[in-house]
Amino acid sequence: MNNIKKNTPIILFSILPISIIIGSGVSLINTVLLSLCFIFIYFSKNRIKIYDFKPIFLLIILNLYLVFNSFNSIDMMSGIYRNFGFIRFILLFIVINYLFFVSEKNINILKIWSTVFFVVLVDIYIERFTGSNILGFGKIDINGVPQPYGDRVISFFRNEPIAGSFICGFSFIISGYVLKFLKSPKILNILGFLIVLFCLFGIILTGERSNGLKAFLGFLIFISIIDYVDLKKKILIFSALIVIFLFTINFSDYLKYRYVDLLFSKIKTKDEREKF
Repeated sequence: MNNIKKNTPIILFSILPISIIIGSGVSLINTVLLSLCFIFIYFSKNRIKIYDFKPIFLLIILNLYLVFNSFNSIDMMSGIYRNFGFIRFILLFIVINYLFFVSEKNINILKIWSTVFFVVLVDIYIERFTGSNILGFGKIDINGVPQPYGDRVISFFRNEPIAGSFICGFSFIISGYVLKFLKSPKILNILGFLIVLFCLFGIILTGERSNGLKAFLGFLIFISIIDYVDLKKKILIFSALIVIFLFTINFSDYLKYRYVDLLFSKIKTKDEREKF
């Protein structure tokens, strides 16, 4: 019984990326179950000690703000129900901290996450360069009928172009995990940063402009705060990131349209700038 109680949240947390890929309903169920597991563990005999309430307090304040803000929305009841549901993310935040800072099995969790992450990342490349992913999803047209997200990479998500969002969401924690183990030998250190470039390149290839820009800026900040990399190497890595970013945008007319033409079309005139 104790093993079940201890391992259930670890298993649920380990399959979190897989549940997101399967669908929003499955990921929601997984998140709710994780939250319920935490509540059960917290009120059991082996109570969890929470040492820093400040982040939790700020999240609760944000949740209350969202709930009160719902009274000004067009569909008040829908907004209230949706924002009350934010509580599950507060509980998920606590569970994540508990599992990573208390559980000794967090390395196994990251191994599973990394495996799923790199499978999706490689699949993004396959889809962009071959026209469909390894399961045949993401074709531009089927029997001559254009598909709604034909030009964008959808990978395993089938009906939603959120592959870039998925990779962007997990890229920093996975990159940190990889760099931690590849930081000692020089050759492995270089391999670690090549993996970072591989992640950025993959996110941009999906055609999701906002996630591509967030990943680009995020990796610049991410590299700048790594303490074991000297300034000269950081400048070299920054230059590589910029070159990769610009090269990838010019890789195809579609990416150039997404990242350049659409953006400049929104700021080229005064009226467009005001709308933007």
